[in-house]
Amino acid sequence: MIGEPVYHKIKSAIEKKTVRETAEIAEVSPNTVQKFAKMSLEEAHTFFSNSKRISQFDIALEEIEELLSAHPQMKAPKVLRKIQSKYPGISCKERALRNYIKPIREKYKNSKIRYYHPVIENKEKCQVQVDPGEFTIKQDEFGNKFKVYFVVFIFSYSRMMFVSYQERPYKTEDFIKAHLEAFQYFGGIAKEFVYDQTKLVVIQEKYREVWFNKRFHQFSTKHEFLPVVCEGYDPESKGKVERAVQYVKNDFLYGDYFSNIESVRKCGIEWLNEVSNIRIHSTTGRKPLEMFNEEKPFLRTDYHFKNDENFRNVDKVGLISYKGNKYSVPHEFQRKSVVVVKNSEKLEIYDAENKQKIASHNICISKNAVITNTNHYRNIRKNIEELTQETIDSMKNINFDTDLIFKLKKDNPKIVRDQLYGVQKLLTKFTPSIWNEILPDLLELPILRCSIIEKNLLVKKRKNEVESCLKKTSKNTTSKTEKSTLCRSLKEYDKKVKNAE
Repeated sequence: MIGEPVYHKIKSAIEKKTVRETAEIAEVSPNTVQKFAKMSLEEAHTFFSNSKRISQFDIALEEIEELLSAHPQMKAPKVLRKIQSKYPGISCKERALRNYIKPIREKYKNSKIRYYHPVIENKEKCQVQVDPGEFTIKQDEFGNKFKVYFVVFIFSYSRMMFVSYQERPYKTEDFIKAHLEAFQYFGGIAKEFVYDQTKLVVIQEKYREVWFNKRFHQFSTKHEFLPVVCEGYDPESKGKVERAVQYVKNDFLYGDYFSNIESVRKCGIEWLNEVSNIRIHSTTGRKPLEMFNEEKPFLRTDYHFKNDENFRNVDKVGLISYKGNKYSVPHEFQRKSVVVVKNSEKLEIYDAENKQKIASHNICISKNAVITNTNHYRNIRKNIEELTQETIDSMKNINFDTDLIFKLKKDNPKIVRDQLYGVQKLLTKFTPSIWNEILPDLLELPILRCSIIEKNLLVKKRKNEVESCLKKTSKNTTSKTEKSTLCRSLKEYDKKVKNAE
């Protein structure tokens, strides 16, 4: 904005220079030069005193000064969020606020300055940088405080971030638990994790030869990710997470009150989801969450199946235990093992063998509750007619007679349901060609059971495999073998005896 200094510069220059030359000196337009050249000093003073621009932030000036006086290091994005929550009509962006609070900030400037080395290059996808931090949090305006310790995980490419918090310094088991929380938040495991030379990861490093913490090395091996250790006193090698630690302190923890560690954790997840991971990052120019979608296909997602704590045994009525409550699974998983995963407020349950999700429940906060899904028991409640028709429909790919199913039901009146389910299972285990070969013989049996059908299928399958193997062997044999002595006739032995006499 043009002010009185520009006016005086124009007045002094216009006496010796042309209008165009004066405009170049004062860095204004020729029209502005002509306008101010005609003004007297009193007119100029009146003009400039009445021309102050009104800012949208003027309405929140008192709140801004209060915030910066109490928290002089609070960053502009957080200041903007706080005043916009009180004054929704403010539509200006961060840069406008940054310019507005610059003179206000000077009043409360802290002399302690920390310098950072910029890291410009992007690492390859699926690399995560990890670094711990600590911060003293205010509980209330009366000066009560408590200390929180945290670990930041940030993807080098997308800047997608997760933070784990606790009230005591991290030990190896705590550090491992923080990793498991990060795996769950990201939905998978990256290929490479970068650390500084903390004792949580490294016992000793000499000549760039690293002796890992045994417990942590077992963990990284089990979950198949590569731990990379930075050289000592080299913050640039993990500069993204160094800056992220300060971002967590300044934008989230600083300038707010938290009653306890649970409050920090709950607000921390909200801050990640609603601020950190959806903002336009100043370096990439994109939202971390959008860029993370490009990295997600490279993550390994089977980490739940490598953690013994996630396995559950299903009881005979199709229920599993989780934190004092019972949850149902589909009936076909009764007496089997499954894997449980907590995802936000949901409990997701996976098949331990093929790793497919089989159920999902809202997590119950009470104790001794039984949470069921009626669909998990739907197949058991099918009547026999429905199950019979379903079995017949599943046998359309083979040349069977419906009399086979009715004979099976007639011969097993007390266990019809199990016999029909057994047939459906065998249809998936054996090919239609093997079924077609044994079907004519099944109806001739005096008693038909699913176990007998399975035995016939296995015998036919093995017989076909043997015949196929013999055919291949006969094709590969080029010379005739001598006839076995066991196959010689008695006449040949009589001749041998007579010649000997």
